[in-house]
Amino acid sequence: MASHAISFFLDGFITSSVVLSFTLYELAKNKRVQDKLRTEIRETIAKHGRITFEIAQEMPYLEQVVSEN
Repeated sequence: MASHAISFFLDGFITSSVVLSFTLYELAKNKRVQDKLRTEIRETIAKHGRITFEIAQEMPYLEQVVSEN
């Protein structure tokens, strides 16, 4: 039972780290996408003062960038 729990945890962690790595790599290669995402992030912070999980769900370009990878 414990080995299954550890396996589920590690599988989720590895998936998240791979997505994050590819996303950052692609952002580093593409300044236009990086600038557009930075603009969305700055506008969101200006509007809400911070970014929470719920607010991030309302950021369409962020969702597109992450989903693309």
